[in-house]
Amino acid sequence: MAHYWEGYDHELAHIEGRPATLIGYLRRGVRDAAGTGDVRPITEKAADAVLRLATMLNPSVRHPKLANRFRQLGRLLEHDAATLRRFHLLCLKVAAGELPTNARVWQSWKKPITDIATALLAGAAAGSADEFMAWDDELGAVGALATPGNIFSYPSVEPAVRIKVGSIHSVKGETHLATLVFDTHYKGSHLTRIKDWLTGARSGLTANKPELRKSLKQHYVAVTRPSHLVCLAMRSDAFTDAELVLLRARNWNIGDIANHQIVWRP
Repeated sequence: MAHYWEGYDHELAHIEGRPATLIGYLRRGVRDAAGTGDVRPITEKAADAVLRLATMLNPSVRHPKLANRFRQLGRLLEHDAATLRRFHLLCLKVAAGELPTNARVWQSWKKPITDIATALLAGAAAGSADEFMAWDDELGAVGALATPGNIFSYPSVEPAVRIKVGSIHSVKGETHLATLVFDTHYKGSHLTRIKDWLTGARSGLTANKPELRKSLKQHYVAVTRPSHLVCLAMRSDAFTDAELVLLRARNWNIGDIANHQIVWRP
C-alpha cells in the first residue's frame, strides 16, 4: 500500500491493542469512523465491546469471535427484538455524536448496555465487570481521538473525500459503502490474473495454479465488501479491445485516468 500512498503505516493497526474499557471501545469506533462517512467502525466496536462484556459477566458462556461482530450480535439476538432494538439505538446515539463526555452521563449508559450483554447469556448467571464498565478519563475527550490512522484525504485542505486505506485481509468480514481495489504486482499483476473472471470468460474457483486460486479468493473478498460501488484500478494495457467490449457487456463502466483526471469511455 505504501507504493500507492507513502503516508500508509502498516504497523498502525497493531499499535493500540484492545481498549481496557467499554467506553474506550466506543471512542475507538468514533475515531475510526471520523471523516469516512461510514458508521461500520462504530457498530463493529460497539458489538465487540458488548460481546466481550458478556464473556466477562459469565466466562462459561463464550461466543466464537467472528469477523463481523455486528452481524454476529444481531444473529444472537434475533429472537429478542426488544434487546436488539436497544443495541441499535446505542449505535445510533454514538454515531450521532452523543457519546458521554463525563462520568456522570456515562453512569446512565452502564445499565442499559449491561442489560444487552446479559441477554446474551441466555439465562445463565451474570457476575460483574466493574473495571471494564468504569469511566475512563485517561484518553481524554472524544474530540482528541478524532484523527484516525491510514486515512487518505483529498484534497489535503478541506477534503472532498476521505478513504480508509488497508489490505484486503484487514477488511475481511466488513461491509463498506464503496471499495476501491488497487492492483498488486507481487509475482505479477494479481488483477490481470483474474481478468477472465471479470470479463465472464471463466467463473467459479476453476483454477489449478495455487497463486491464481489465492488471487481469486482474495479478490472475491475485496469486491464483495461494498454495498453500493466497487472500482478496480488496473493498467490500461491489461485488456484487449475485445475484452473491453466484454467488460462493458457485463455493465462495467470503464474510465481512463491521466493527469489526475478520469475520462469515461462511451
